[in-house]
Amino acid sequence: MAETKTGGRSAPKKPQHIYADLDGNILGFARKWCEGADKRWLDLLTHTLGDYKIEDERKTCTYFDPNLPIGNALLKADERNPLCLQCTMNTMGCENPYMPPRGPEDPLITIVTEGVSSREDRAGELAVDGPANIVYELLQKAADQTGVDPDKDVRWLSTTRCAPRSGKQQNLATRGNWCRYFAVQDLMLHPPKLIMPVGSVALGLLSHKSNAQDWGGKLLTWRGWPDDWLTEPKFMLPRVDPLTGERSRVGHPIFGPQPPTTARLPMFPVQNPRIVLAMRNHDLTNRWKKHVIDGVMLAKQNIQALDYHRPWYRVSTDPKEIFDTLQELINCPGTVVAFDTETTGLKPWLGDRIVFMMFRWEDKQGNPRSIGFPWDYPESEIIEHLNDLWPQVLKAMKASVIAGHNLTFDMQFVAANGKLADREIEALVDAGKYDTWHMSYTHRQQRGSQGLEVLA
Repeated sequence: MAETKTGGRSAPKKPQHIYADLDGNILGFARKWCEGADKRWLDLLTHTLGDYKIEDERKTCTYFDPNLPIGNALLKADERNPLCLQCTMNTMGCENPYMPPRGPEDPLITIVTEGVSSREDRAGELAVDGPANIVYELLQKAADQTGVDPDKDVRWLSTTRCAPRSGKQQNLATRGNWCRYFAVQDLMLHPPKLIMPVGSVALGLLSHKSNAQDWGGKLLTWRGWPDDWLTEPKFMLPRVDPLTGERSRVGHPIFGPQPPTTARLPMFPVQNPRIVLAMRNHDLTNRWKKHVIDGVMLAKQNIQALDYHRPWYRVSTDPKEIFDTLQELINCPGTVVAFDTETTGLKPWLGDRIVFMMFRWEDKQGNPRSIGFPWDYPESEIIEHLNDLWPQVLKAMKASVIAGHNLTFDMQFVAANGKLADREIEALVDAGKYDTWHMSYTHRQQRGSQGLEVLA
């Protein structure tokens, strides 16, 4: 091995590390491939798949398939794993770091908690203490009723795998942002009939729902690794292809392409039982127990993941199609239309803009109809036609009976972005008859989320 001078001493020169696909083709753009995401993912691939010495050259190489980088390899939790180096909870005094899952390989239910307790750490096993044990004991008592054995039918996971025993309180949501990928891979390799996150931290680390109080006892859907592809541009916008250098590669740098709809799993969150029991409210405790049993019974019934596909939803970038479809509403005044927008922010008076609009209604025959289209942002396919389409949008809205969720928000954006005069604003306000957000708040008279999925 070659040597270099360092401070007057000879030091071994570190071999150059390169990447190649499974056929041995050099992935010369691998480092640029991760620039759009995080170099740590490349380090994780090296740690997981290994680095191999190339004979007759001072180089080492990691081989992976760019289409499915991690392949069938298991993420290995240890002190050299880049995820563990970022999390650091393995250095906080735990006796049994990297706590493994507990339960069957082919589970009926996988119950996911937020962390490992001190007693679980000492025992080297999940569900012997803490929130997981409270759920475990409830399932044991209800086994005759449900027919579910918490040892034989349930797999137990934690989104963080090391118990923090340094005496300092840790933010498990922050630590779990790294550690959760072990749980994600376990769910992919051992898919249950139903996932039950326990508490807000576990729920938030598996999805973009972050409040188990609002979502407890409601059927949701886990979409895969772990919902990042829904909102993370670094995963779903094109990055450099590691082989060709073209900006064409999308997907997670470890788990690969967007998960198919067939990979989705039902998810049924419950609150952290310690929070519920601390309330010392008999009704709340019974409601929590009922949620757990309801989730178990849904798994027994082989409940399917919710299907969000609506074949009548139409998204168009054709200005003529948009114009003609809005004309249908203008020709049928009084049609009840659900209206929604997506925006760049919350303050139209400071320049935030509408970037997407959606209209949904039923025609005279009762058939569902819709039209959605991009709006005002640089890459919008119809950016050059906004001046022609604005009047049509306003005519369609004024002719309709508008319903929406937090409709006031959408209306103020239409008024501000369209620079409407007072009379036009008044006509727009007259059309906006039903705001389901305000209706919900008036009816429920309680704080917390008034989101549509919560209300449903």
